[in-house]
Amino acid sequence: MLQKYERPTDLQEMRKRIALRHVDFPRKAGKVLRFAIEHPADTAFSTISHLARQCRVSNATVLRLPGLFGFNSFHEFRELFQAEIRRARRWD
Repeated sequence: MLQKYERPTDLQEMRKRIALRHVDFPRKAGKVLRFAIEHPADTAFSTISHLARQCRVSNATVLRLPGLFGFNSFHEFRELFQAEIRRARRWD
């Protein structure tokens, strides 16, 4: 069974956990997570199917990833990225 992690409070915390190798995901889920971290604006407004196509994985892989990271839904996962975009715009 895959380990579930506590939900990060922001994108910086998510990046820090990944950098410190405090997270371990299946290969395909990791592929989606890398894309999400590298392309936060795309992730913030993407659909499950669009993100799956971008990462060349199944919709189910994208749908499962947020739960592994402590989110209750893909919508909550996207909200983390949307909040990051809003924060960045305030500092521009």
